[in-house]
Amino acid sequence: MKVWNWWKRKRSDRRDRLDGQEEQEARIQQPVTEPEYQMADHLMVMRLGSSHHGVYVGNDRIIYYNYYSGFVVEDTLEAFAQGARIRVIYSPVMFSRSIIISRCKSRIGERNLQGFSNRSEEFVRWARGGDFW
Repeated sequence: MKVWNWWKRKRSDRRDRLDGQEEQEARIQQPVTEPEYQMADHLMVMRLGSSHHGVYVGNDRIIYYNYYSGFVVEDTLEAFAQGARIRVIYSPVMFSRSIIISRCKSRIGERNLQGFSNRSEEFVRWARGGDFW
């Protein structure tokens, strides 16, 4: 009797797992939509073995330190990602979203050659948290 009850439980557990698999497969087949980023989010992509950081300013636009040109630029998310997956980073925030965006916009076109570490991350941390840049 105990064995029979165990076998029934095992079969129902397997059925539940299969239902979950079918549900998961259905979710995978649905079109993937672009995540909705919040204004002043710290976004990051990994390209060519290094990370690139920027601040989301709305309307699929981002402000970031362009490593290749050496300038702070405003560009599209697509141009920023260059096919890589965009991630949201939770970095310290000392200012409101509007102040963070205005701080970023105040630096567009600026060229900063100081420092030897990741200047794009330093730029975002400065905009969001007031660190040196």
